[in-house]
Amino acid sequence: MIVLPTEALEEYIENPLVKRLYLTDVGFFPMAKHHARIRKEGIEEYILLYCVEGCGHIWVKEKEYCLQKNQAFCIPSGQPHRYCACENNPWSVLWVHFKGTDTAFYPLEECKVVLPPPAEENRMLFLFGLLFSALEDDYSLGNFVYISQVLSLALAELYQRNYSPSNNGLSILPMLSAICTSTSTKT
Repeated sequence: MIVLPTEALEEYIENPLVKRLYLTDVGFFPMAKHHARIRKEGIEEYILLYCVEGCGHIWVKEKEYCLQKNQAFCIPSGQPHRYCACENNPWSVLWVHFKGTDTAFYPLEECKVVLPPPAEENRMLFLFGLLFSALEDDYSLGNFVYISQVLSLALAELYQRNYSPSNNGLSILPMLSAICTSTSTKT
């Protein structure tokens, strides 16, 4: 678990590239048996949970959600909530607390389980890995800008990217090849 020191954030929080989206905490709980959290008042950050394996339960606005492998859920800022790992199949969960001016551009208040397209499962793990890696370096402005951009990409992968079932998560290489072939025959 990594919690950013408040003083590290304060120095860069007004930078236009950082204040758009920034994390305050990030972590990973592997096979988190007995992992549970209750926040009767909520917190000021959004909480993105990404289940790597197993399952867990989340309660927001009096509604229960089940989070399973390769699914994500965002708990809205300020919302009372609770969550816990399943007893018989506890989740391994990646999580990030974040806020920023760009949160308004994502459907984070919808309270729904999000399933990334099949090809994106590994991408979510990769993006969380980038966050952890950047935080191991230093708390420089460049790193905070980088972290902001990676967090933005993770949210875009989950909430903004249009997945076409006809693509079925297949490699883009055959599509690019077809485009290049048709373009070269026209010139």
